[in-house]
Amino acid sequence: MSDIVTRPAPYRAASSLGIVVSLAGAALYYLLRDPLPGRPANVVAYLDSVGPFWPSLFGGAAVALLAALAARRLRSAALLAAAGVFAAYAFALLFSAVVGGAGWATACLAAGLAMQALGLSASYPEG
Repeated sequence: MSDIVTRPAPYRAASSLGIVVSLAGAALYYLLRDPLPGRPANVVAYLDSVGPFWPSLFGGAAVALLAALAARRLRSAALLAAAGVFAAYAFALLFSAVVGGAGWATACLAAGLAMQALGLSASYPEG
């Protein structure tokens, strides 16, 4: 059995709330930042220009995870959704970094958060 499954519930809850804070912080960043004129074209900027794509994904995943933690139901599914959002963001950043040569650190951070959320999803065997 994995070490993360045997950890006490308070550690799982605190780690899950850390994911919520990360999602909410990313959503607020994309909602409140000033658009930069002449930003380099990349996948993240393109999806951001279509509409509130990233704030909707990050905010929706944060609300879903917070609701699942409060209701004590569907926590694994909400964490898998959060992992999917972080993985999509990491993929967009990595693709942009390969094409444009910048953004590697943020892409690695997003990939790490995706792996943390994926690992936490396995720590809630009851759902």
